[in-house]
Amino acid sequence: MRVGLVGYYGYDEYSDDLIAKGIMDAFNEEYELLRHHNIEWVIMPLGSGSYDNLDLVILGGGSLLGLDLYPLIDGLKKHPNLKFCILGTGTRDLINLESTKYLFNRTPYVAIRGDVTAENLATIGCDVEKIEVLGDSIFLHYDEFMFRESYLGITHRTHAPPSYHLMNELISYLQEITGFKPTFIPYCVKQGDVTDGKNYTMEQVYEMTCKSSFWFGNRLHPFAIALINHVPAIPVEIEFNKVQDLCSTIGFKHYIHHEELSLKTLHRTYIDLMNNWDKIDVQCNDQIDRVRNKYKSLITELVAWSRD
Repeated sequence: MRVGLVGYYGYDEYSDDLIAKGIMDAFNEEYELLRHHNIEWVIMPLGSGSYDNLDLVILGGGSLLGLDLYPLIDGLKKHPNLKFCILGTGTRDLINLESTKYLFNRTPYVAIRGDVTAENLATIGCDVEKIEVLGDSIFLHYDEFMFRESYLGITHRTHAPPSYHLMNELISYLQEITGFKPTFIPYCVKQGDVTDGKNYTMEQVYEMTCKSSFWFGNRLHPFAIALINHVPAIPVEIEFNKVQDLCSTIGFKHYIHHEELSLKTLHRTYIDLMNNWDKIDVQCNDQIDRVRNKYKSLITELVAWSRD
């Protein structure tokens, strides 16, 4: 079985590459349970590549709906019988409406990241009855049971809010209130993530996030990785309501929109989060387990469908 996986992959963007790994691991596990041969995966950055001899194409993870995905659309149009699904994807500005509608109508399986994505698709006329709000595919990763180390995990993309000056003030506050020194965890140096000058692998930044005693930043999926691994975390919402979208399926409410971000709002959010952390951690990870179980059920169905 040959499966094409379409996403923002192959650009040294570790959070997206971790999504790809989670999807592939989940499908491989299900495929092995059914005693089939191994899946041959074809990574297709934003839809580029050959669609010949594929059994299934997955638009997986990230905020892909609304992007210019014409290579994907062209490949699907040239292979009208090729099976295609949307798996855990979210929206951004829906400027490519016809493209988004084509992808939506091309598949019976539209499993999306959260309520914001569902609302956005509804506003452009997509049939809400067809949509399954599944949750973010980053949740296919599991708790790694790593020992905590005494540092603040910070992931900050500099071309996005907050400003460098404000971010330094916020980090100084967190350092003072926690007693931990900051460690910058870059998920994509090419896109402006602050780094200490070292070159890290995907596995290393994942481990650094898991071992943090507290995480703060303006990147979506590093926040989710922290949460999966029971690390208290406060994300900053910077664009397209992506944090709200992800959090809608797990009930996490301690995020701050960048327009409301200040020392005052961070202090208030931090105190409330930490005073209730044990309860929040249990409730969110119960919901994350529920998301994983929904993924497993859908993947079982997709594997059977792709082999019909």
